[in-house]
Amino acid sequence: MIDFENPPTMAADCRGTIEVYPAGLDWRWRCKSKNGQILGSGEGYSRKAGALNAIEAQYELRLATTDGLTDALLDSSGDIAAYLVVPWRIVVRDRAGQVAKIGALY
Repeated sequence: MIDFENPPTMAADCRGTIEVYPAGLDWRWRCKSKNGQILGSGEGYSRKAGALNAIEAQYELRLATTDGLTDALLDSSGDIAAYLVVPWRIVVRDRAGQVAKIGALY
């Protein structure tokens, strides 16, 4: 789940940063760990939404559903207990290269 409403307050609170950026007419993304090492990347998406969908499919949190493990990780409102999950920081740039959005990927 990508959350642009409640971005991480500091980059240190995240596992790393996933950046979505334009390259010519296409959109690309790269995932960097806290130490700056590139962990993954994708290129050739004709739309920004395509790049975001690929990131979400690869990096979003998947909870096990056996033995009630999922229930143990949910808070009273049914959301994932945020203190148990360290998110990825996601930065989306516009065609001019400026930061358009910052969010969190859980």
